[in-house]
Formats: sequence, C-alpha cells, structure tokens
Amino acid sequence: MSENDRRTRFEALIAPYLRPLHGMGLRLTRSADDAADLVQETCLRSYRTFDNFVPGTNAKAWLFTILHSV
Repeated sequence: MSENDRRTRFEALIAPYLRPLHGMGLRLTRSADDAADLVQETCLRSYRTFDNFVPGTNAKAWLFTILHSV
C-alpha cells in the first residue's frame, strides 16, 4: 500500500471521531487550546501506529484509548 493510500484510509477512519475527541479533550483539560493539542497528539500517535490497527475493530475505542494515554 502506498503512503498516499495509507493516509487516505487513516483520514477516512478518524474523520467521524475528531469532534468527539475534541469534546473529551475539553472535558479533560478544560482548555480549548490544550484540547486541540491533545487531539493533535492523538492523531499523530494513531497515525504512527495505524499499521497495527485491525480494520473492522472498534476505531472509536482505539482512538479514545490513545487520547487518554496522552
């Protein structure tokens, strides 16, 4: 799979969860700037490990687990 295909698949997977991730980030940090940073770091870490993600499993749980660990 090309890097472009990988990025496209990743973006399609996380797009529906960006708003909920930001909402959880706001609840955890109580700061819009910190929440944005938290979501950005979550996206970066999930992209780095995207090859380990098994398609068809719970993407939302995977992303929120990463968010909480950040």
